[in-house]
Amino acid sequence: MKKTISVFMLLCVLVISGTNCYAAKKNNVNVKTSFAIISDAKFNKKKLKKNNTFNYSFKISLRDYFDYESEDLRYAAFDRTAPYYYVTVCWKSSKAQQITQTFKWKSSKKKKTIKGEIPVYTGMQTGKWRLDYIQIRDSSPNEEDSTDAKLYISHGGKRKQKLDDSSGYAYRDLSFANFTVKGKRKADKKAPAFNTESLFLSKNEVKSGEEVTFSVNVKDASEVQMVTATWIVTSNYSNHVTEWDLNQALKYNKRTKRYECKLVLNDADLQVRLVDIYTQDIYGNSKLYTDWCESECEHGYKSEFHDAFSKMVIYKK
Repeated sequence: MKKTISVFMLLCVLVISGTNCYAAKKNNVNVKTSFAIISDAKFNKKKLKKNNTFNYSFKISLRDYFDYESEDLRYAAFDRTAPYYYVTVCWKSSKAQQITQTFKWKSSKKKKTIKGEIPVYTGMQTGKWRLDYIQIRDSSPNEEDSTDAKLYISHGGKRKQKLDDSSGYAYRDLSFANFTVKGKRKADKKAPAFNTESLFLSKNEVKSGEEVTFSVNVKDASEVQMVTATWIVTSNYSNHVTEWDLNQALKYNKRTKRYECKLVLNDADLQVRLVDIYTQDIYGNSKLYTDWCESECEHGYKSEFHDAFSKMVIYKK
């Protein structure tokens, strides 16, 4: 009897081991380009329903060779000595929604494990979701410099995969990371919105180096991913008037349940005026709420946010 049980247990171990090996092979990928390699992809599940979470991970490494003679300076100038790289991963639904997530990569490490999760909310588009691209940058995507170098791996068919990718733009089969959301639900197509009455400045007049808090209440049917504010700074130093933009990312404060940022002004004779607020949710729905108006301004037209934004002014003497 003991011998029979031992044999049975041994068979169970072999079956389980075989299953794990099969699963590992199923998840193993090796996507190669002339500048990067993607490997060791793992997922918790590929078919999801409401309130599930898609957990994913894969490794990415840069290859030693780059074509620095490329005519496309965005790629030819990729800085291998930058302290950090930034990897952006983008999934797109069969319709308009998309999900982007960005990860920081310390360049001294040869490989980076990209590990993230995508929650399935009520407003998420049902059907197939495709990994559309993987982008590697040599500076943060939040920085204003648009000339930073990018390496780009995009999903593409066999014909595109044969194209030369030495410049830093490659087409590859990225279907290994596709997943499906089950069910029949109405997709969230609206950007996060805010109430103009919720706009708040802690102070309107400050001294040099004094901090000002700006906050706003932003709501969305799914999940807010980004809120930014743009200010126009006007300087009248020594009777010489100059203007420039000041862009601020707002972070969510769990205590106040508002999005806020801090402004510190050091120069003399400044006026800082709010001109727009940009919002985006987890599914790529976005909107720019702005005080700017174009040709209509000549005929007395004002944007619907003019009155509220015009109160958001900071004076520094």
